Amino acid sequence: LLFVALVGDLDLGARAGEALSGKATLQAVLIAIGIAWAGGYSYMIVALDYPRYLPTNTPSRSIFWQVLTGSVLAAGFLGLVGTMMAAQTEGGFLDPVAGIRPIVPYWIYIIWILAAIGGSISNNALTLYSAGLAAQAAGLPLKRWQATVVDGIIAVAGLLYVLFIDNGNFFGNLNSYIVLAIAWVGPFGAVYLLDLWWRNWHVRPDYVHGDSSSPFAGLNGSRRIAWVATIVGIAAALLTIASPEFNGPIAKALDTDLSWAAGPLVAGTIYWAFGRKQVIAEAARHAADADRGSASAQD
Repeated sequence: LLFVALVGDLDLGARAGEALSGKATLQAVLIAIGIAWAGGYSYMIVALDYPRYLPTNTPSRSIFWQVLTGSVLAAGFLGLVGTMMAAQTEGGFLDPVAGIRPIVPYWIYIIWILAAIGGSISNNALTLYSAGLAAQAAGLPLKRWQATVVDGIIAVAGLLYVLFIDNGNFFGNLNSYIVLAIAWVGPFGAVYLLDLWWRNWHVRPDYVHGDSSSPFAGLNGSRRIAWVATIVGIAAALLTIASPEFNGPIAKALDTDLSWAAGPLVAGTIYWAFGRKQVIAEAARHAADADRGSASAQD
């Protein structure tokens, strides 16, 4: 409905101000790439919330393509509509809900509000359900649905505080935290994905939940190079980050933010150079042990 209402007034020849210089164009492109990458980064630490609820025999290839095509189609279309909305709004597009009131018929605006409310609820339903699981894992003596209800009550209370009591400081602090989170999410994700790739995307459950003999057992595990790669990657990201609360020296010199690329590239390069052979050899030993165990069981 929004697309149909707005497309008639779209002017493909319009331009916002004067043409950008070469440097400004490069900065704009880098910012746009960083925004596009942010979607993938945001799901890096909660990716397992989704396949956790699928049958164990679900093909990984189908999961990959379903998520990729679904997210690209939805995000691409929503991004297009959002750009059209911003281009037709005077003084910028600061409020994605109330901001469209002047540019669409009132009945579409009502449907838009209902969709925003319903979308927020559905978008957070699985997150709250997984938060209940995390609360149980932390030792909260409640059933899964009870822990989910507790999380939901806390979330609603926080929302009411932000809407009716807070003077804007919460959102300011939250945005600053989200921007700075890329400094560790990116390097962590690079190490995590490389490690899984070398293991053919299979990790033994007893290693994930094991004791100090596990290669993932904190600083005492055998994968200390993963810690080194992640920490150095975080340092690289902080040097190249531009945020409201902190600007790295390289970001200041270049007048742009490269943390989304610098952190993962540095961490991934270090882990590739010093951890690849060890992980591949370890995965091969595990596969051989599993084959021998399977043969013994058949005998």
